[in-house]
Amino acid sequence: MHSNLICHRDLKLENILVSDRQRVKIIDFGFGIRTPSDVLLKIYCGTSSYMSPEIVRKQEYSGFKADIWALGVVLYVMLTGRFPFKAKTEKELFGRIQMGQFLPPMQINFDAKRLLTRMLSLEPTKRPTASEILRDPWLQQGVQINAKSLNTNSVPSANLR
Repeated sequence: MHSNLICHRDLKLENILVSDRQRVKIIDFGFGIRTPSDVLLKIYCGTSSYMSPEIVRKQEYSGFKADIWALGVVLYVMLTGRFPFKAKTEKELFGRIQMGQFLPPMQINFDAKRLLTRMLSLEPTKRPTASEILRDPWLQQGVQINAKSLNTNSVPSANLR
């Protein structure tokens, strides 16, 4: 998506489907936009729990970096079963997102924590690109594990390192 200059701007668990063959499909491009990577966007959109700090502050933002933040939230939830930022009201939630303070989950390894911390960086320029995430050592380790399990004809299972 990003390599084709498309930002989703509403990435969340509900918009990510996984087929029985472990193929990921992203749905609901209602806020999606095709834009040059150096253009900052102004439209305030997305789902509250997944919004990046710059969107919450109603600042101009990179749709690509906002997508990476949202994917960081998705990854956090997938690894822990809970959101990194929780609150009773949207105002309180936005305050917590703007502070960017979350507890890295204890049950995951160092490489996964490092990737989460990079994806959920308050500073958008410090967030990795989608292609950098695909090359991340933690993710590559998971790809190798899944490839081995597929070669042995077993069903790959979730690996919560």
